[in-house]
Amino acid sequence: MKIKFFNKNRLLIEFNEQHIRITEVSILSSGAVKIINYGIIFLDNNGFNDNSSVVKADLIRDFLELHNIKTKEVSILLSYMGIISRSIQVPAMSQKDLESHMGLEMNEYIPVSSEEYKFDYKLMELINEQNRDFFNIMVAAVPKSCIEDAVSSIEDNDLGVVNIDILPNVLWRLLARDNTDMVAVEAGRSGMRLMLFKGKNLVLYADNPNNIDIFNNDDFFTLAEEIRGYLNFFSARHFGKSVDLIYLAGEICVNPDALEILGNSLGILVKPSLDRDNLAKNKLISCEEFIASASVYAGNVGLAIREV
Repeated sequence: MKIKFFNKNRLLIEFNEQHIRITEVSILSSGAVKIINYGIIFLDNNGFNDNSSVVKADLIRDFLELHNIKTKEVSILLSYMGIISRSIQVPAMSQKDLESHMGLEMNEYIPVSSEEYKFDYKLMELINEQNRDFFNIMVAAVPKSCIEDAVSSIEDNDLGVVNIDILPNVLWRLLARDNTDMVAVEAGRSGMRLMLFKGKNLVLYADNPNNIDIFNNDDFFTLAEEIRGYLNFFSARHFGKSVDLIYLAGEICVNPDALEILGNSLGILVKPSLDRDNLAKNKLISCEEFIASASVYAGNVGLAIREV
C-alpha cells in the first residue's frame, strides 16, 4: 500500500496572448515534482475573436473536465508581451530597509505608471565588490490588465490563486547558474522572449511579438539574426566575451531542426532547456511522452520548482 501523507497537487497555468499552457503536478514529500497532466490551449485555434477572461475561463473549464482534473490550487505564470524586467544593484541592507528603499525607488528603476502596472522585485544574489556587499535584484513591472485577466479566468472556475510569477523569474530559477553566461529564448507563434544572464544576474529581458512559424526554417534564420544582436550587446559590455550557451524553451522546441539551425548560424552551443539531465537535476518525475516535449513547458516547470 502506498501512503501519501504530505503530497499536494497544484495546477500551474501560463497565460499569454496566444495560448494557455496547463500543467498539473503533485509535489511529493521527498521534494520531487511529479507531472500528472499537461496540455496547451491555443486561443487562435478556438474560433473566438473575443479572448476575454470569460472565454478563457470556459476553455480552462473544458480542459479540466476533459482531463478529469479536480485540483483547486493554482499558480499563475504570466508571459504576456509588455512585461518589463531588468536587474539592478543596490548596497546590501536589512530586509526592512530594502523593502522601504524599493517602495520609494521602484518607479525610478522602471519609469512606468503605477496606475497601469504592478511592481515587484526579487533578491537574486549577494555579491562583494571592492570589499563592499551589494544585492543583485530583479525588478519587474506587469500590466495590471494582464494580472486581472488571468486571475478572473481562474476564479471564474472556483479555483484559488496561490501565487503569480513571470517568465523571466521562472526561467532564471530553472536555468541560471553561477559561472555560466547564457541566453534563454522562449519562442513560437506568440513571439519571442529573450533573457540574457551573466551567471545568476539578469542582464537583459526583451520581447518581440512577431509570430515565429516553428515549421518554417527561414524563420529560424531570422530569429538567429535577432539573437545575434543581443549577443553583440552582451559582448560589447563584457570585453568581447560571448555567452557560453543558448537554451531554447517553448513551442520552438517541437521542431528538432531548431537546435542545429540556430547553433550553426550563431556558432554557439544551443540546447533544449529541459533534457533528461536537467529534469533529473530538478527532481522532475514524468512519463516518456512529457520528457520528449518538456522544453515546451519550461516555464511551467520553473513555476513548479517554486513550490518545492
